[in-house]
Amino acid sequence: MTYGLTTARNGTYANKSYAIHPGVAAAGRSQAGKPFRDAADAELGAYWNTVAKYAREREGEDRTTGLVVHAGLAAAPYLMRQAEWSGAAFLLERAFQRDRSRSTATAVLPALQAIIATGQVPGAVGVLAKVLRVIDPAAAGHQVQAFMDAALIRGDYRSASAVAGDLIDQYRHRGLLAQALNLSYQKADYSQRAGLGPWTQLLDETRRLQVLNAMGKAEHVLAEVERLRTQMQTLPAVPEQPEITEPWHAREMLLDIGRDAARRLSCWNDALDLCAAVVASMQERGAPAGECARTRFNDYLPLLRLGRVENALALLRDCRQVFENAHDIQGIGKVLGALAEVEDERGHRDAAISLVQDALRYSYLAGNVIDIAYCYHALGNYLRPDRQPVGALATHLAGALIRALAGAEGVDRSVRSAAVDIREFGDNVTVPTNVTDLCSQAARVPGVDLHRLLRELAPEQDMLQQTLQELIVRCVGLAAAPSAVDPANLAPWEPVIAALLAANGGDTQAAETLDAELDSYEDSADWGMLAAGLRRLRTGETGPELLAGLDEIDTAIMTRAVDALSGKTNVPAVLWPAMPLGPLLGELVGGARGDQAAAGHARQDLEEMTRDPSLVPLAVALGTC
Repeated sequence: MTYGLTTARNGTYANKSYAIHPGVAAAGRSQAGKPFRDAADAELGAYWNTVAKYAREREGEDRTTGLVVHAGLAAAPYLMRQAEWSGAAFLLERAFQRDRSRSTATAVLPALQAIIATGQVPGAVGVLAKVLRVIDPAAAGHQVQAFMDAALIRGDYRSASAVAGDLIDQYRHRGLLAQALNLSYQKADYSQRAGLGPWTQLLDETRRLQVLNAMGKAEHVLAEVERLRTQMQTLPAVPEQPEITEPWHAREMLLDIGRDAARRLSCWNDALDLCAAVVASMQERGAPAGECARTRFNDYLPLLRLGRVENALALLRDCRQVFENAHDIQGIGKVLGALAEVEDERGHRDAAISLVQDALRYSYLAGNVIDIAYCYHALGNYLRPDRQPVGALATHLAGALIRALAGAEGVDRSVRSAAVDIREFGDNVTVPTNVTDLCSQAARVPGVDLHRLLRELAPEQDMLQQTLQELIVRCVGLAAAPSAVDPANLAPWEPVIAALLAANGGDTQAAETLDAELDSYEDSADWGMLAAGLRRLRTGETGPELLAGLDEIDTAIMTRAVDALSGKTNVPAVLWPAMPLGPLLGELVGGARGDQAAAGHARQDLEEMTRDPSLVPLAVALGTC
């Protein structure tokens, strides 16, 4: 209900409040006189500061995160008019830390710029950099680096530690993983020099684990997360030393890194449990809907892999609406890529192609290199069965090149997929000879600039071209030698194929063991698509679409499995209990074919087996093979 230039807010009669039009408020202030304005600023600044402090102290009990944000934004103008620059910057930082939506960033930006212009609060530049990452990511990088350099020059290690965390995130999103890992160790050193407490030190370790996750070290990361969770239980709920993080922030970030590691290891139920723990913590403190949606989004893949497709689809649609309402560019890109995966799983390839192209555009807008590489690779997977050879090869190569330049996992997977494109399409596809050709062939998606991205990842043109040529040589070599699939690569999968046969024959124990084995591979960068195909094969699917997106080795294994189920080739079903020995079988076959490294690994594994008396006869038997 509106009365003139005031608007009644929702609420009961007892707590009714009114929003006053800014023009009315400004006119009233100008006519009130300076003594009245000063008194009002002092009283209202103190009031909102007290409310913000109260809300922060009760955040874990009364879901007051929203009140922390509101009070911080409300207090800033009053404090700034009193030249209380540090207090205003502190409240704005705490507000933005809890709600990183574009609307909050837009509200915080002008106040921060005014505070920085005074030169009284150097640390506000670091907060500004975080805000700019939401509004203008390109400008943020220069701000962050400049601020950290200045902080180190003046020996301000507290500020350097704070801004280093944001710079690590930027490196990680841009695919500069080696730089991010190196800076994570430097950040820990800055924190110690600044005398910061255990919660900040925990967050430092968590950021390092986040980078290692992106580098493919999920098993190590998950073990570290479990160790740190135990250590976290001993930390004081109320910090007793100076900190630059809230306990809830460090806790939620650690749990989320564990969730991501569990996802990468295909531990789907563990991933769901860890995500639920993060969401519960967020809801306890009253986190904004957009923040909760970013966390809940991560459940889609475990749900999909557990066969709960409709649940995954409903979750993604809900998250998409939240992200769109919040104008969250990165969130929209991620959810579109996930929806493409779900639609492909449902057999809707045209929809999957359209969605992943949209996801690619949003990933470029967000500047997230790892997401961009994922979208290119996924697009290639959808274009190949759609008989679009040029686009499939170019996007697979683009994914491989970006991952190689970024030092990210999945390079081999994209290379093998490109080799399959070359072999499958033959004369209908032209292999790009240089970076310009590649960018031209992959530029069929409007609104993206692959060439610019590659120049940012590798400013030296010679190095960029050399990396591409090395990848092309590998792809062409694999494509030209389809018979070169090493039996050592096939041997580890013989027991898996045997389990398929046994499960088909009604052996429930073989079926349970097979499911566990496929779960362990399903999110692997190298074997994930093969595991998904074998699961589809087990449910009765036998058409050529089983080979879609598979590389040369995966194709050979899948073909053998199909032939075994149809009776075209003989794989004894009784071999299935040997699944745990799969890697050793591969080493033994490789050693028998002259691979000295494989032979050495096999000897070490056999020696390890002899330490278990029950395995000695088997170790001796295998050693004589």
